[in-house]
Parts: sequence; structure tokens; C-alpha cells
Amino acid sequence: MITAYAHINGKNQSIPLTRIGKSIAWVSLIAPTEEEIKSISEKFSIPLEHIHEALDEDLRSRVEFDGKVSAIYYKAPFKEEGDIITSGFGIFFINNVVLTVCKQKVASIDRLGKRVEEGRHSNLFKKGQVTMICRLIDYINNEYHTYIENLEDNVDLLEETKKLTKKSIAKSFDINRTLTYFHRAFIANLEVLRLLSRGYLPKHRKPEEIAQFEDAYNEVYQLLEMERIQREIVNNIFQLQTTAVSMEMNNVMKLFTVITVIMVVPTIITGSYGMNFQHIPLSDNPYGFLITNAFLILIAVVMFYVFKKNDWV
Repeated sequence: MITAYAHINGKNQSIPLTRIGKSIAWVSLIAPTEEEIKSISEKFSIPLEHIHEALDEDLRSRVEFDGKVSAIYYKAPFKEEGDIITSGFGIFFINNVVLTVCKQKVASIDRLGKRVEEGRHSNLFKKGQVTMICRLIDYINNEYHTYIENLEDNVDLLEETKKLTKKSIAKSFDINRTLTYFHRAFIANLEVLRLLSRGYLPKHRKPEEIAQFEDAYNEVYQLLEMERIQREIVNNIFQLQTTAVSMEMNNVMKLFTVITVIMVVPTIITGSYGMNFQHIPLSDNPYGFLITNAFLILIAVVMFYVFKKNDWV
């Protein structure tokens, strides 16, 4: 799908490609067909391999400049079958046009497009390509921020779960996996913005442009810190829950051990009385049975007292 936006007749609006003139325009290419790829390649003189590379699932974040076309490959978050993952997309500078190429719809970019159609961001097309690109990156960073805030809520729910269950283990794994995706994306995006803020692109080295890239860099760095904190919290919660389960198991085993030890001495004594001898102590005493059982109970009570005093039970 191809959508083009420009500021025409005093307002932002969606336009056909044929109406793109000398003013700054934004062309969004989402899940394109081969025919659409060829038409974009021919109209803006972009090599086909550049566009195909932006649609690659294993796209690596980076900045490229071949003398005519400047390209930024950036990582953005999106949902796939309920899971939150990251995927790369391409941003190309061609004369007065900013071209974004995505293999699938990215919510943050789609949201910016809708707001442009609604007439918001009236200055988006007046301040240059860098302003537009930084606004795109800002929307993507806000999307990351929203996802991390949602993960924080899930972490709070996980923290309230005092016992380690299969459900809590699965939840911890899902959160950690998402944070891992984010961590890799943030590291790659930081490197892209670091290059841009150091004037890697020859045509975009103005102080105000460098300042915008630096602001975007700082935002991503803050996201990286938020991700790191959430990862530590999740790991700490999991370790605490695991420790609690181990302590509970140890207490159960300790109780069984104490009961076993207390029963050993009475078992030995009663076993001795079970031997087939003619003369056994208290065998002729009418109170022998009661005396023996009282003695066994006394031994058990004394042993329990000793264990209790030493805080073993």
C-alpha cells in the first residue's frame, strides 16, 4: 500500500504520487506488492535492492549513504499473534521526499499518518526532512514507552503473586523475552542515532539537525534504562519466588526429619520388647504396659523440646 502526504493549499493532506512537487512530502510504503516496489523505485530512482532490503525480516539497524540516497534502517515494535516483538523498517531521503518502507503495518507510523490527515502537525512539512524523521522516531519511541509501561503493570501483578506457579513462570518468561527484543532494538537504534548526531549524513549536518538527532538519542537511552530496570525487577521477583519455594520445601523436609528422629528411639525400644525372650523387664508387672508407653511418650516429648529449643522445628 502506498500513501503520500504533503502540505498543500495551507493544510496537510493525503495526495497521489503524481501531485508530489518541490515541497517536502512523506511517502509511506507498507507491505508493498512487487508492482508497487517497482513504481516507487522508478519514480524516486531508488535501487530495487534498497527497498527489498528494508523489507527483510532480519534487517539490521544502520545508516547508509551512497551519494544519492540516504537510508536509515530503524527498529520499531509491533504485535504478532499476541506477542510483542521488534522489526526493522527503512527511511529514505530522496531530494524533498521522505520514504518509509515497512513490511507490515507499524502502529506508531500508522498513527502519525492518521494525525497528519486530520490536520495535526501543521509544521511537519515546513521544517525539513530531519524534523519529519525525528517526529517519526519520536512516535516509535513513544510506542516503546507505552509497551514498557504495560509491562510494568504486568510486573506489578507478578510481584503480587507470592507463590511460584506455572502461570507466573510463563509470565516471567514472556516479559523477559519482550524486554530482550527491546534491549537489542535499543542498542541498535542508539548506534544509528549516534552516527546521525555526529553528522554521518553529509547533507544533514546543520547544528539544529544535529540537536534533533541528539534529543532522539537521549530518548532511546532513557528507554534502554527503563528496560534494564524492568528486567532486573522481573529477575529479582523470580529469584525471590524461587527462594520462597525452596525455603518452604526445606521446612517440610525438616519437619519430616524431626518426626522420623523422634520416632527412632521408641521404635528401637518397642522392637526390643518384641523379641522372644523369657525374661523381659516389666513383663510381670501389671502396670508394665502403661509404664513403658509413658516412658516412650516422655522420650518423644523431651526430644521435641530439645528440637524446639534449638529452633529446629
